[in-house]
Amino acid sequence: MDHLGVLAGCFGYAVLGAIVPFLNTELIAVTVPAATHTPPLLVAVVLGIGQTLGKTPYWLAGCGADRWSRLRRERPESSRRRRRPLPSFLARPVAWLRRVSEAVMTWGRRGGLRMMAVSLASGAVGIPPFTLWPVAAGAIDRRWWRFAVPAMIGRIGLYTVFALAPGLVLGTR
Repeated sequence: MDHLGVLAGCFGYAVLGAIVPFLNTELIAVTVPAATHTPPLLVAVVLGIGQTLGKTPYWLAGCGADRWSRLRRERPESSRRRRRPLPSFLARPVAWLRRVSEAVMTWGRRGGLRMMAVSLASGAVGIPPFTLWPVAAGAIDRRWWRFAVPAMIGRIGLYTVFALAPGLVLGTR
């Protein structure tokens, strides 16, 4: 099979897998190099780039969430709908979640290197979950490259480990 076609398919699957969480891109990183004899490092790079670009809509949603909440606060009181109070069993968890989210926002805004370190960890090992982190990163910091570059490096590292694993375990390469 043509390497370019395989890599294009890997890229498309990675972008789609970034948007649809149950599509397993790690499985693609393991099977494609073994089945098609495409260089594992090339597959890892393409999957890492595709995953990171696929998470961009999540990052944009995080950027827009802050703007949307600011617009809602600026509306005149008369045009706002009255909210019913939360049930008592939800009041404490919601208050705790608000305090935690404010603490994370304050922590993240203190320095760009912190954001980059968390993006690298999220991309490489998934802590915090790579599905949720782009939204938080977009809400905390508006610079896309502070999220994308470390996340891409982490994802490429993760996929490199998965892509090289069959050759190391089975001795096929």
